[in-house]
Order: sequence, then C-alpha cells, then structure tokens
Amino acid sequence: MFGFAPFRRDATGTFATPRIAVHLHIHYLDTLPELLQSLTNFPVSFDLFVTTTNSLETVRDTVKENYPQAEVQQPPNQGKDIGPFLETLNRYELDRYDLVLKLHGKKSRNDPGYLNAVRSLFGNDIVDGDDWRRKLIAPIAGSPERIGQILQAFADEPELGMLGAAKFICSAPDADTVAYSNLCQCLGVSHEICFFGGTMFWIRGSILTRLRNAGFTLNDFDAAQTGA
Repeated sequence: MFGFAPFRRDATGTFATPRIAVHLHIHYLDTLPELLQSLTNFPVSFDLFVTTTNSLETVRDTVKENYPQAEVQQPPNQGKDIGPFLETLNRYELDRYDLVLKLHGKKSRNDPGYLNAVRSLFGNDIVDGDDWRRKLIAPIAGSPERIGQILQAFADEPELGMLGAAKFICSAPDADTVAYSNLCQCLGVSHEICFFGGTMFWIRGSILTRLRNAGFTLNDFDAAQTGA
C-alpha cells in the first residue's frame, strides 16, 4: 500500500523498512484503549514499550492481549511522561531504532490556570485535556495514510529529525527556568529552541543518542512531578 523509501540496506543488500519503537506512557488508565487503538493505524511492524503508574498487572494484561511481545514497565511516578520516556530510552536503548514515536495519555489535570495558558499558546479551540490529547495524536498517528506519509517524509528527507503536530510547535520558556537552563546547557542547545507542546512526536533514534549519553535518569526529576 505504501512505497517507503529505504532507511538502510539489510544483510542481503536489499532495501529495508525502518525499525520503529513506540513508547506509550499511561497515567490515566481510561486512556489506554484509545492509545492502543491509534496503534492499529500502523501499516508496518513496530516494537512497543509501555510504562504506567497504574497496576502493572492490569496494564500488562490489556497490552499483551493485542501486543504479546510488548515490554510493560512501572517506573517510579515522577517526571510525568518525560521521566518514564527517559527510563525506557536508557533501559532499552531506543536510539538503536530508526524512528521512535512517543505518545501518552494526557489529560492535563493541572491547576485551573494551566489550560488557559495552553489556550493562549495554541488556540481557544482546545476544550480540555482530553481534547488536547486527541489534537496532538491525530496529526501523527490518526490514520494509516498519515503514518505512511510520515514514514515517507523521514525516508525522503535525511535532515528531518523530528515531527509532530504543527499547531503545537512552541518556543515558550519552561515554567521551571532553572531546570530548563541547566538542560539546555547540558545538551549544548539554545534556550530559544522549539519543541512540541504536549510532548508527543516522532524522532529519529540517532538523535536520542545525545540525550542518552547525557546521562539523564528519573533521579533528575522532582518526585512531586507526577500526573500527565
């Protein structure tokens, strides 16, 4: 159905489709069926890594009904969805994959002013955290055609390193200015760097090597940073 350009040649010298890892983080258990449903849009195979703050047995059983080979872990509940992503990156060396897709069950049940700030950045059409989650996921995993277009874009454009919902590209300063400054200094990047608000995106695995080599772990996050 999709004619993907090559990412590499395999041992026989023929072109190979990309090796893909998907990371799902589940804080709100009721979002798990929706996220698993989005994975049915994949037109190619992938390896699935799931982290959760819920009952490990409950999530593992649900995930493995559909994806028996998935890895399901329960890291400490800190760093929201970012801490578990780094834990998974380090544990399973996600940078060995051609592409990595990061999704999570965002609801943004923060203080009342949080969603107002989100709307001021990204638009008043964002109803609530569930609406924001769906608006983040649809452009990057909303259909087989969309995922096919994304894989083709990465194959056709070697300089393309990261892809997400255009509506949520942001350069606003982080609320924790000290931690943000330290992060930028450690990675050697500008404080003006753009990112995807909501932290759902596709990224080349090779780019994550720099992040893994920086040595970040869950211990770099305040234990009070929970939720999603």
